[in-house]
Amino acid sequence: MDVHVQQAFDNPTLFMEINRASAQSMGCSRVTFAQNVLVSLSSSFQTSPAFWLDPKNGVEYSVAVQSRSIEWIPTKHSQNTPINGSSPGAAPQILGNLVQMRTTARPAEISHYTTQP
Repeated sequence: MDVHVQQAFDNPTLFMEINRASAQSMGCSRVTFAQNVLVSLSSSFQTSPAFWLDPKNGVEYSVAVQSRSIEWIPTKHSQNTPINGSSPGAAPQILGNLVQMRTTARPAEISHYTTQP
């Protein structure tokens, strides 16, 4: 009998380790980081939808801005993502000042569907 594992164990993953002291000084939590990075990884349509109405045919088109995913490997471009804190008077910081980024590999999906005791 041959064993076949259908899970991919080497899915490329971006790992961010937050500098907790810097993050705490500007009132950032892990949720705040996730929300700020989500804006760059997804598109502006999810956070602030915009539309353009074609005057010729009257059709409405959605307009969205999105970073190319290839730019999100740990590069200078990805480290310039602005992070806004929640502390009053705290100036926004860039992601590169608050996290250490590296690429790693992780399982794409973990399934225990056929697990037996």
